[in-house]
Amino acid sequence: MVIAEYVGGRLKIHDAPLGTLTNSPPYDWQTIDVGNFVDLSPVNLSERKLGKFTAVNYGQGSGAVGLPGDMSPPSRFVRAALFSHWATPAATASDTVNLGFHVINTFDIFNGAIQSEAADQTPNTKGLLTSEGPLRLVNTDTTEWAVAHDRTNLKTYVRTYHGLAIQVVDLKKLDFDQPGWRTIDLQNDFAPEDITGQGKPLAGTAK
Repeated sequence: MVIAEYVGGRLKIHDAPLGTLTNSPPYDWQTIDVGNFVDLSPVNLSERKLGKFTAVNYGQGSGAVGLPGDMSPPSRFVRAALFSHWATPAATASDTVNLGFHVINTFDIFNGAIQSEAADQTPNTKGLLTSEGPLRLVNTDTTEWAVAHDRTNLKTYVRTYHGLAIQVVDLKKLDFDQPGWRTIDLQNDFAPEDITGQGKPLAGTAK
């Protein structure tokens, strides 16, 4: 994987063996920062002796204690780098896409998770938000969609913030000889399937 980014108006190209990228700070800074978390692991820790005291592991996930969980780009970079390498490889393309969405879901930014004073913006949001009257908080970041690409089978999977259902575009089925742009309306409504009527008696309990 190769990453190209402009820093201070100059193009920088990086080899990216981690396969991870966020929007800020520059990539070389991110690779140095991830070194602060090399001791983390998906493997649970056992108890530890501290002199005569025994510190006990009381739950799952103790190997990753200290993993940054905030929404900032540097923290998301660390989680993406570790999670993508911790994930157990799947046997099929379909299972791999399913696994990919489970990883992506850990980065989902919901409405209200990141807010800013509309009249007191940071350089990253300056000019994007406008308000009149009293100061008010506004949502500045939301995960509008999540995308996974199956490069082997040429399929692109997407889910939207409101729809949640995963949709797929099979590039092998598209006629690229057809001229002009084409658009596809994504399912973008929250529409859970009602499975109430699918209830069946538990084996051995029917009378």
